[in-house]
Amino acid sequence: MFGRSPRTFLGIATGSVIALIGATLSANAVADPRADNACTPKQFFVSPQGSDRARGTKTAPWKTLEHARDHIRKNGLNSATSMRCDIVVNLQAGDYPVNKTIDFKDGDSGSNGHQVIYRSADGPGKARFLGAKEVTGWEPYKGNIYRTQVDKNKLFYTLFEGRQRATTARTPNRNNEETFAPYLVSTNEDPARWNTPKWLSFKEGDWDPAWEPTWGDLADAQVVVWSGHDWVWFTDTVPIQNMSWNKTSRP
Repeated sequence: MFGRSPRTFLGIATGSVIALIGATLSANAVADPRADNACTPKQFFVSPQGSDRARGTKTAPWKTLEHARDHIRKNGLNSATSMRCDIVVNLQAGDYPVNKTIDFKDGDSGSNGHQVIYRSADGPGKARFLGAKEVTGWEPYKGNIYRTQVDKNKLFYTLFEGRQRATTARTPNRNNEETFAPYLVSTNEDPARWNTPKWLSFKEGDWDPAWEPTWGDLADAQVVVWSGHDWVWFTDTVPIQNMSWNKTSRP
């Protein structure tokens, strides 16, 4: 485990990512066929300092993108019978916390050749959706290692220090910050256990018996598994239910 400054964020998977861009029309762009029937887009505004009880205007913006989406849905503003021009949701500069997936469906699209546009109103990258929560309370542990308490009922698998991915406590430790090696290798001479999803075998010396009294029921311990071979493109992070010396494999 490498020491980090005591301002760190944990990543939370949200299921989807929303990219917000500020688009500009170039001088050489093909003319919009709707230009002959010019209309004024309907504008809504969202701000981290806003309120979902507000009117959604520039001076009284909403607080969440979800509320803007739901307002359009509820009032059928993008339906074929109502939509006469584009709808633009302007997300003002700032950070928007995300703790669950923000979903859009076919019914959230435009009608009659018009679009529903969500944009970072103050320029690309100014409106940021952050699926992370700050971890506070860091204190020196030993050497350049810091530690803190987190709610064990709120699992997380990714830790960032600012924009850089950090290394959580692990064994074996990384050799350096350029590589993630070394790794432990699970081997088992019993063919009946080669493809079992329930057991991981270990070699003598990989597991220190002294860890067990310290870790208690192992509820806080996890194993990150990279299967390799035909499964090289993903990893699994799984809890440790129990361990048994009887299932130790020998080289």
